[in-house]
Amino acid sequence: MASRRLQISRRLAVALLPLAVALTLFLLGEVAFWITALIALGSIPVSARIVLESTETRSSLANALPDIRSDLGQIDSVAPAIIDSLPDALLAVDKELVVLESNQSARDLLGSGQRDRNIGLSLRHPIALEAIEKALANDKAVNLEISLLSPGERNLAMSVIPVSKLTDRNIPPVLGDKLQGGAIIVLQDVTTLRKSEQMRADFVTNASHELRTPLASLVGFIETLQGSAAEDAAARGRFLDIMAREAGRMARLIDDLLSLSRIEMDEHVRPTETVSVGSLLGGVSEILERRAADRDMVIRVDLEEPVPNIVGDLDQMTQVFQNLIDNAIKYGAEGTQILVRSRMAERLPETGDRGVVIDIINQGDVIPIEQIPRLTDRFYRVDAARSRELGSTGLGLAIVKHIISRHRGALTIESNETMGTRFSVGLPVEPCDFPSADMGKQVEL
Repeated sequence: MASRRLQISRRLAVALLPLAVALTLFLLGEVAFWITALIALGSIPVSARIVLESTETRSSLANALPDIRSDLGQIDSVAPAIIDSLPDALLAVDKELVVLESNQSARDLLGSGQRDRNIGLSLRHPIALEAIEKALANDKAVNLEISLLSPGERNLAMSVIPVSKLTDRNIPPVLGDKLQGGAIIVLQDVTTLRKSEQMRADFVTNASHELRTPLASLVGFIETLQGSAAEDAAARGRFLDIMAREAGRMARLIDDLLSLSRIEMDEHVRPTETVSVGSLLGGVSEILERRAADRDMVIRVDLEEPVPNIVGDLDQMTQVFQNLIDNAIKYGAEGTQILVRSRMAERLPETGDRGVVIDIINQGDVIPIEQIPRLTDRFYRVDAARSRELGSTGLGLAIVKHIISRHRGALTIESNETMGTRFSVGLPVEPCDFPSADMGKQVEL
């Protein structure tokens, strides 16, 4: 605006200069007067145009002011929505630790009704409250990590930033002077990150332990065979059998680790192939029926017709049902039946997709209900000694879980004395293959 006024002033001075010259020449003579008068008359339109332009500029600015105010108002109204959409919890507290403002993430994390209340009523964590007081007392930002136990255990990275560390333009105008002497609190949920780190650490520990045991056995038997049992044919045969089992167990463990790694790598990529459920389950049952016969068990496949095709990876689906039926053979009671059946689902519980549910039911020891959620954890076993004796690596159900996750399916496990143990796998089907008849409401797995 100042530069615009300066330009107008300069142009007015230039326009009025001929008038001043004409007046001077008038004093010098009549002829010169008429010459300069003509020059002056010619400059009048220029002066008038400059004045008009100045008037139009002021008028344009006056007309634009309401729009500018409207735009600024829109920015002020959009800012709270943007803050509410942030994934991290944000709270503003005054010097008395009373909550002035909070975003939606903070309300979801700590509950609603925080405003105009002491933050200690919402964030009930002594170390966190001590950190806030310390930041205000020392006028220095504080960063720490805390854990909240209810509802559910969560790890939070907490930052407390005194208002004095913010510039004036960073302070929301709506808070006015209330925030002076207070602080901004940021709570970032890092639960998933910490769990992933713990899982990796547990995985390395468990894998090392699982490999160390058979390796120690092999080393011990080798040393025995090289020493006192070198000439003992009976001992040598017995030791070699044990060594072969331990080496086989190590080979299976490494194969399962590699398989699990490959599955996790592609877990985010959904399969696009078509798999026939009937052919899949028939083939798996045929492969395992001899193993079942060794324990005097029978695999009965009972499929509800018509069985639609599923969208999936044939090799991985084969691995899923081989693992589940093999587990049913291992842990079921001898002389019992393993039932493999299918049910139709209009909506799968996890995704809402239409699909098919396949149950694998065996009659064996009941799994305690508190242990069921952990069955798909890596290396977790209900009976570790029995599982190792049966050649289990402890990774089978973890592999099953990740494959089903890749297929956007769902796995549920139930176990009781009446029914036995049931593993239910829900898988989405091809839309064109789903029966046209109304299959009812959502099916419970």
